[in-house]
Parts: sequence; C-alpha cells; structure tokens
Amino acid sequence: MHAGIAKDVHLPVEQHDLDELLWTYDVSAEWPGKTIVRGHQVVRNPRQHHNQIDLDTGCCFGRRLTAGILDDESGLMVGYIQATFDGEIPNFSNLSLNKNKNRKAMK
Repeated sequence: MHAGIAKDVHLPVEQHDLDELLWTYDVSAEWPGKTIVRGHQVVRNPRQHHNQIDLDTGCCFGRRLTAGILDDESGLMVGYIQATFDGEIPNFSNLSLNKNKNRKAMK
C-alpha cells in the first residue's frame, strides 16, 4: 500500500476507495487488520507502529531507498536495508539482533 486507511476501519482493504489507499497520510489507530507496510510519509529511518510500518525514506528526494525485512509469521519488521542512488549500501539493520544485544547489555 502506498498511503493509509483513515476511515471505515471495519471494512477490509479491498473495499476501501483507491484514492484513500494512495493518498491518506495516516493509518487509523483503530485499524484492526494486518500490519500495513507503506510509503507516502517520508521518515528518516523506517519505523514500526502497532498497525503500520513506514518505509519511505525519501529516495525521490535524493535520500536512501529502504527495503524492510519482515518476519514471515508475525509480519513484524525485523530489519531493513538501505541503498543510495549510487548503489552503495550504507545501512543494514537487523532489529532482532539489536534487541538481543540490548537485552544482554541490560543484564
């Protein structure tokens, strides 16, 4: 999905208007469906909320292109890879490894 779902959150995605799915900036906190992976709202680094993952890191503005790595079972983002226009890969983040490192450091 490109954008979000703001109204009629009880309806399945396929019953929403295409303009809403393409141009809405937010996903309603009331959305009970599966996690929505989306662009449209530019963020510095990918971020995950309870019902959405924002991956648009501004590639069209000369920033990085980001690909999310999602867990097959939970649908949660477990990492991401970023690349520049020149093909460099300056960022690879394995979020599950980072969490494990943080847990060990806190013990």
